[in-house]
Amino acid sequence: MKDMKAKFGISLSNRAVVLGGAKMDDLVQAAKRCEDSGYFHGVWVGDNFLSKPRLESIVTLSAIACHTKEVKLGTICMASFPMRHPIPLAIQWASLDILSEGRTILAV
Repeated sequence: MKDMKAKFGISLSNRAVVLGGAKMDDLVQAAKRCEDSGYFHGVWVGDNFLSKPRLESIVTLSAIACHTKEVKLGTICMASFPMRHPIPLAIQWASLDILSEGRTILAV
C-alpha cells in the first residue's frame, strides 16, 4: 500500500509585499524555514488578476525556487487561468518547473 502519511503546506502572502506588510526576501526566508523545518511539503502563493493586489504568482514562485531545493511549489488556485493565453502560460509554467527541478504543482 502506498505511503498515506499526511503532508502539509503553507500559504505565503504574496499580497503582503504589494501592500507593504512584507518584502520579497521575507517570503523567500519563510519558504526556506518551511523547507528546513522538515514539516512542510509545499509552499503556496495566491493568484488573481482582478482582486486583492499581489505579486504575480509564477514570478514569485520562480524567486522562491532559486532559494529552495526540496519543498514543492504551487499556486493556491490559478484563478487567472481563464484570462491567460495557454501558450505563454505553458511556457512560463514549464520554465518554473525547470528552475525548480520538477517541484511544481499547478492547481487549476
